[in-house]
Amino acid sequence: PIAATDSPMATFPDLVDLVKLPNRGVDVVRASIRDLGVTGIRRLAAVADAFDRAIQLHVHTSALMNVANLHLAALCGSSLELVTPYEWVQWGLIQQLTPAQDGTVNVPKGPGLGWDLDLDLLHRHVTGVM
Repeated sequence: PIAATDSPMATFPDLVDLVKLPNRGVDVVRASIRDLGVTGIRRLAAVADAFDRAIQLHVHTSALMNVANLHLAALCGSSLELVTPYEWVQWGLIQQLTPAQDGTVNVPKGPGLGWDLDLDLLHRHVTGVM
């Protein structure tokens, strides 16, 4: 399968155009919550599904963004890219977002995104407040 795009950052119309390419030019459309937001990802998933394509949410260096991506991946029935070692992107959270041996990750059930922020660590790294 051909997956696109990771770079440069694509807009929603760019990604829809990829999904609609004739002859299955793209099988998997890669997208980011950072670029499209929750609503944009949900809309892209619907368009991809209508054209029998998949979406994949790609990794961030922010643990909280990865948790948000995990929720969206579960909602949209898509896969989620995570990098290894996992620890280097886990800053800011108490729990670790680490896949099981089979590659699955359970979606947290707590309030909000379901993961607790490491407020002590975050406060120690504040450089200014606006």
